[in-house]
Amino acid sequence: MTLRSLMQAGPAKATELFTRLSETSDNAVKTRERLFAELKRELELHADLEERHLFPLLRKHAETRELVANAIKDNKEVRARLEALETLPKNHETFLDKLTELQKAFRQHARDDKKELLPAVQRALSEEQAQAVAEKFENGLAEADQARQDEAEERRMAARREREQTELEAQQAEATHPERERAERRAREMPDRTAAAARETTDTVLRASEAGTESIRQTVRGIAEGAQRIATT
Repeated sequence: MTLRSLMQAGPAKATELFTRLSETSDNAVKTRERLFAELKRELELHADLEERHLFPLLRKHAETRELVANAIKDNKEVRARLEALETLPKNHETFLDKLTELQKAFRQHARDDKKELLPAVQRALSEEQAQAVAEKFENGLAEADQARQDEAEERRMAARREREQTELEAQQAEATHPERERAERRAREMPDRTAAAARETTDTVLRASEAGTESIRQTVRGIAEGAQRIATT
């Protein structure tokens, strides 16, 4: 891609994100957070690529020095508005108003680039210089895209680990449930078993006592019968 195309691609992507964000409701907090993060990344990347790879070359030319100073000032304003929006709760009643203010500042910056900076770039830089800057832009965009993919993959892996941990804990809880039920049942049955054992012991003592009483009775009867026989002899 040419340097001109690359410099225009950033604002086009940002404009799309502005539109999608402005259509969200206060209840769509997660959607706003995600879209705003994309917008912030896009605007900061565009400004960073300009400041690292394009502006140092333009400062060498008298006709573009003032344009560079104005562009840096615009970038600083956009960053400040981004920071203010980032700290603001995404369901705050002023979020969309502040987003509109940011969008106006960005649009003015994009118009200045298109009407003043881009023509100056074409006049100040040779074809080789413009191509070298374009390649640096492309490399920076590719690195940023790879970083986004890595972050997305890490989020997916973290969500997967969390899901697997939840499933494991559920399985462990399910496995221990029968053991817990058995323990609770044993605890409930313990008083009944104790009472049954006590009743059995009492019955045993009573039976032993009754057996001893009957033995004494039989002995007394035997003595009485023996005395009666002696008396009648």
